[in-house]
Amino acid sequence: MKNIKRIVNNSFYLISKEENAVIYGAGALGRQLYLVINKLCPVIAFFDQNATKVRKRLTTIPILTAEEGIKKYGNDLIV
Repeated sequence: MKNIKRIVNNSFYLISKEENAVIYGAGALGRQLYLVINKLCPVIAFFDQNATKVRKRLTTIPILTAEEGIKKYGNDLIV
């Protein structure tokens, strides 16, 4: 988790609190990243290609394929 925070903090200038973010990957690393990113800007979805995770939710956030997510939210997202 420490390395994730360092990467995110070093990239903070790229993230605006007014922008929506999605996280690619709903596994253990994606969940850890969510804990950091969600403090900086809203995370609106997880994108994952694993069929057993797709169309479920992680907390209250939907897990979608990248294709479904782009159709739903457009392509102007922080990933």
